[in-house]
Amino acid sequence: MVGQFIPTDYLRPKLINKDISLNDYYTRAISIVGAVATIIATMVALFKEDIKRIYEKASLNINFKDKDKLSEVLDLDSEGESSSSNLTAKKYEVRLLIVNSGRLAARGCQIYLERILFTAQGSTLPKEYEPSGNPLVWQGKSELAIVVPSKGRASVTVFEILSPQSTTVASDSSVQPTTLNPQIKISGAEFSSPVFHGLYEFFYSIYSENSGPVEFAMKIRWDGKWHQRMPEMKGGISIT
Repeated sequence: MVGQFIPTDYLRPKLINKDISLNDYYTRAISIVGAVATIIATMVALFKEDIKRIYEKASLNINFKDKDKLSEVLDLDSEGESSSSNLTAKKYEVRLLIVNSGRLAARGCQIYLERILFTAQGSTLPKEYEPSGNPLVWQGKSELAIVVPSKGRASVTVFEILSPQSTTVASDSSVQPTTLNPQIKISGAEFSSPVFHGLYEFFYSIYSENSGPVEFAMKIRWDGKWHQRMPEMKGGISIT
């Protein structure tokens, strides 16, 4: 009934079947491209920092520092240092290398030993040891939280086997240094166990303020025997 008083015909759009000229086509295409570019520019301005964090970020990778995984530290203070053939190892160590392959420096990097499992030779039941809970000490650094620059690297010693001669000899003169066991240090802390030979399993995590946590696992199987030089020592130890 209302439609009888309202001239709806005047409100109805008039459609004209007309071909679009090439000039009109380019004009409309340019308008659409301009509108899309404006929207993209606005989005970039609003979310610039979020977009940068996707492409520009720290990226940490963990691997073994040394090609053979186990490195030898010679006792240069021992007698016969003038002849390299007389040199002996004072310890063997395993070091991890942390590389920042990202485009930003990794700030506040800390590495932790999360778990220790040790399975003695001949046993199938691993025993879990509680880590200290403190961050590991970086090589050549005094601070525990460091900055690793873009394309930079840092290293940390995680496992050490010290010569029996480096341990404290008992006051009993009948005990000779060669009868003592080597001393083991894990992430700088002495490993307290009556048995040394077996399988060691370590689980590490590295944290940074501007990158996600990175996990790393390592296994060391050792026969518990100390050898004076690397070629012989490598025969009784495997690292993966």
